[in-house]
Amino acid sequence: MSFVNISLVNVMLKITCGVLVFIYSLYVGQFATEGDQVTYRAIYEEIGKLSFNEATLFYFRSINSNEIVHFFFSFIFSSNGINKDLFIAISNGVLAYVSAAVLLQFNASKIIVFAIVLTSFYFNVLYFSAERLKFGFIFLMLSILFKDRKVLFSLTSIFSHAQMTINYLAFLFSLLVKQVKRILVSGKISKNIFVITFVTLICGVLIWLFSELGPHIIEKFQDYHKEIQLFDIAKILSIMCLAVFYSKNSWEAFWTFVPIVVLVSLLGSDRILIVGYFLFLYYGLQVNRGLNLGVISTSIYFSLKSIGYLKGIIYFGNGFYFL
Repeated sequence: MSFVNISLVNVMLKITCGVLVFIYSLYVGQFATEGDQVTYRAIYEEIGKLSFNEATLFYFRSINSNEIVHFFFSFIFSSNGINKDLFIAISNGVLAYVSAAVLLQFNASKIIVFAIVLTSFYFNVLYFSAERLKFGFIFLMLSILFKDRKVLFSLTSIFSHAQMTINYLAFLFSLLVKQVKRILVSGKISKNIFVITFVTLICGVLIWLFSELGPHIIEKFQDYHKEIQLFDIAKILSIMCLAVFYSKNSWEAFWTFVPIVVLVSLLGSDRILIVGYFLFLYYGLQVNRGLNLGVISTSIYFSLKSIGYLKGIIYFGNGFYFL
């Protein structure tokens, strides 16, 4: 198959993923009315009636968030009279398109790309529950696709949801460990270690200040002996082991996952596990184009988990009802 034909097939796959997720979201999204959606729907309906300044004040008081990107898009669509479910369906279609583009860039099999984007539990969580996090992932994907605008899209990703900082914290921590090893071996201190340490600390501060994670960590420490999330820890450790196994640089993968394992151990949150899962895909999809036991087995597991999640949305308005 010629390069032109391959490119055309890739474009068609990305468009197909985006359109199918858009249509699928229009149907399923109307049932997502409970949980966080109670707040999101109420805010969306109200801010369209207000001036920009009034909407800003109302939004940040209602959602107790310092992240501005979700507000910006919500205000634009709501003030133009666009239905909330249509707004979500459009943003889901965009996420599906750019995610398919990134997975193809990792040289993943088209079958694997299609299965992950349309059926994965974590994608469904982004489609129907984690609204602000969804925009964080959209701009993360754009930062990977458009390297000449990487800084701009990366910053927009972080300001969409501070949790996106964890992605950068994980890679920075791995780089920091590598620099420390070099110092121990050579006995010489590189200026790179000061830069990496500074940026790593900034990422940690952003996670603490600009999201709910700071107060949540304190609460978790207070009740840690009562609320250890053993299954969540087991899941992230399993994902880490798979990433280490498939990575060409096992130690790099290991140290990249250390901050995520620590955060999952403290918070036990599926929203942190999402980051670990996408990092695993980064490593796993580069082996035999994702047609390997690790990627296939996790894809089947998370596709099956989506059934309970979608059942919860359709019957009870909340995807986590059965989970």
